Amino acid sequence: MKRSFIEPLENRIAPAAILTFTDVDGDKVDVVSNKTLLASVSFTAGQNPAELLITGAGLDGANLAVLVKRAPTGDGVVNIGRIVATGLDLGIVSVKGDLGKIVCGNANSPLPAIKSLTVRSMGILGTDTQGGGNLASSITGDVGAITVAGDVLGAQLNVSGKIGSIKIGGDLRGSAATFSGRISASGITSLTIGGDLAAGAGDESGKIIVSGVLGKLSIGGSMFGAADAVADTANGQITVSGNAGPISIKRDVFGAA
Repeated sequence: MKRSFIEPLENRIAPAAILTFTDVDGDKVDVVSNKTLLASVSFTAGQNPAELLITGAGLDGANLAVLVKRAPTGDGVVNIGRIVATGLDLGIVSVKGDLGKIVCGNANSPLPAIKSLTVRSMGILGTDTQGGGNLASSITGDVGAITVAGDVLGAQLNVSGKIGSIKIGGDLRGSAATFSGRISASGITSLTIGGDLAAGAGDESGKIIVSGVLGKLSIGGSMFGAADAVADTANGQITVSGNAGPISIKRDVFGAA
């Protein structure tokens, strides 16, 4: 007679709220993680969440979700000025709203700095949600995937390692700030921009810089060249130091190298 048994499931930690606060328009916001991270939030004078500070020694790879429960007076989204998880690798990160910048990554960990980042937009509110500061993300290590549903306006994505895929539904656009609207990484497997790649008034804005290999680039709109303070004799608006796969620009190229 055969004996049957049920194999026990792997022990898992259910995601739990590590921080709860009320947004400027009354929406309830829960910051949820699958690990026991420590989280705190600081606000601007207008009660926008300026900075979400995440800490937790030895808790690399934690997932982080910013969830919103809409209030009668609210809009159902939350705009975060910056997420700061210095020295900490993150897993799946999502923000239901605009994100100004993110700082994370553990140089001594084998994990990616971010497994995936999903946001509604980046930088469209400028630094107003931070009460000052900048829109320069600093990510130490590799990134699996970045998905932005709308525009990236004036924000920088500075990644020390490689990026698997980037999908931007709208424009990647510079502003009056230097290096704004810019993506830099040591390698990118796939980069898709649904709208335009466009420089702003700031020097070195509206650019893609890859120090290694670029697998594939697709721009659904046009590419608008930079009005740099110093002419770029070596660097164009798209610069790839290693090999490049197919590059597709669906519409026009205006003054861009």
